[in-house]
Amino acid sequence: MNESTLFSGILDSLKNHWKLLVATGIAAALAAMVFTMPAFMPPRFKSTAVVYPSNLYTLSDESETEQMLQLLADDDIQKVVTERFKLNERWGLNPGEPEYNYWIDLLYQERVTISPTRYESVEISCQDEDPEIAKQMAETILEIYNSELNKSILEKHIEYKTMSEREMKELKGIMDSLQSRLVSIRTESGILDFESQSERYSEGYMRMLEKGGSGKNMEKVQSLMKDLADKGSEVEILQAMIQGIQEAYADLSKKVAIERSKTVTELTYYQYVVRPQTADKKEFPVRWLMLALSVILTVIAASVLLVGYDHWKSSKT
Repeated sequence: MNESTLFSGILDSLKNHWKLLVATGIAAALAAMVFTMPAFMPPRFKSTAVVYPSNLYTLSDESETEQMLQLLADDDIQKVVTERFKLNERWGLNPGEPEYNYWIDLLYQERVTISPTRYESVEISCQDEDPEIAKQMAETILEIYNSELNKSILEKHIEYKTMSEREMKELKGIMDSLQSRLVSIRTESGILDFESQSERYSEGYMRMLEKGGSGKNMEKVQSLMKDLADKGSEVEILQAMIQGIQEAYADLSKKVAIERSKTVTELTYYQYVVRPQTADKKEFPVRWLMLALSVILTVIAASVLLVGYDHWKSSKT
């Protein structure tokens, strides 16, 4: 059988059964109209929010948008939304049933979509039979995202503050020890400022030598010069160490103040581009589309069956 004969046979079969095909199409249309009615297929409404990430710091090579998408996909957000709106009850699921987690995840992913846009923002779309619930779900997802992020960042700032305060305490102990040693040296030797005292005593000692000085005054100056030589370098080292520690202590003190201010401040980590609205038009089902698809697919299936039946019948004769 060539292609021309085959094509002609198909057309003949369709012509012979056109009334049946028309009746099948009408039946499919009626069935689609019935089964897309609210009693069988409750209409769903969609609410969409579009937001830009805000106040986020990028990690490694991911962008702020990618980071936001990762955080919004957190299982904790899904869990809170499911519990707050009692989605398992709305979807007829019992937590004790087998495969409960599978079906709750599947339905959540069907009703809640989170995706990037071409302009680096994030779109959150929620569907529900109640348009107000759909809107509240979109708002709640962002609310939980913001709350969880604030909580996470707060914990980090508290940790940084605690670490800095611990370092300050350690530096304070070292500084107190060095200052105690410095006070002890100054009390014993009378060295207050090594550089100026060294210069002054050297000048006095030279004048006394020029005048041929001797006696108690000369012995006193010599004793002071000896103390400067013995203890002066240690005093300089101690002063330099104390100054360095004081600078480090001041830097840590500023850091603690900054971290403390961040522990009492809550930021908003998103910025609305489009706020979620209460929909006044259903999103699903699209009755005309389902009706058209039902008629087309049913007529095609019926045509294949009828052509196949005619071919089988002719092959028997």
